[in-house]
Amino acid sequence: MGRALPFFRKSPVVLGLSAAGLVGCGWLEAASGVRGMPSGIPPGLRSVIVEFGPLFLIFAVFLGVYYGWNLKRVGALKALERQFGGRVARFSLFPVWDVSVGGYRLRVRLIPESRNSPSYLEVYLFKKSSFVVKVQRETWAHRAGKYLGWLSEVRMQDVEFAKFFVTSDKPVRAQAFLADTEVKPVVLSLFADGFELLTQDAKKIFARKPRFSLERDLSVPAMQEVLRRLQILAAQE
Repeated sequence: MGRALPFFRKSPVVLGLSAAGLVGCGWLEAASGVRGMPSGIPPGLRSVIVEFGPLFLIFAVFLGVYYGWNLKRVGALKALERQFGGRVARFSLFPVWDVSVGGYRLRVRLIPESRNSPSYLEVYLFKKSSFVVKVQRETWAHRAGKYLGWLSEVRMQDVEFAKFFVTSDKPVRAQAFLADTEVKPVVLSLFADGFELLTQDAKKIFARKPRFSLERDLSVPAMQEVLRRLQILAAQE
């Protein structure tokens, strides 16, 4: 019996059915009271439960399944919380961890895989900036857009940025920023580690990695390195 307990704690299906069972029992008791059968629920509350019980039931199933589905992701963020402090959000559509490190506010958000989209690791470092720059790997859509004249990019003189599509509201500043001896290796290393997008706008620096691994990308050493790199970028302006 002891070996079965972890399954009941971690299975999203079991959690959803358990939540539905609790709500369903309350609904049945309320319904029996409406029919004149004994019920321990007050009459006013009883009518509300009977009327909205099916909606509560559906919501309980969804909440239980979703919570169970995110247990591993939340657990990975909890490990970071124990190491660095901060707080893992209790009620959030996606698992989120907020922390203050080195004078900056940081946020890590985990987007689960969906039918039409891979999973994403999103890292935010909140800081003010006077210009916007966006770096991403160049795709056929970017090349087609440039050929047709629909897209324009910051022309980088460095051959190491030849495979990237760079845009900015201040191209000259973006060129100087990305050519900085502190910034350039950080940007290239993030993309070498699998990140597909790096942006800086008026309020934050944002990095996104698709198809992340909980064991590899959410380990304490890996996250320490990502946070260190973003802090270097933040300190250069």
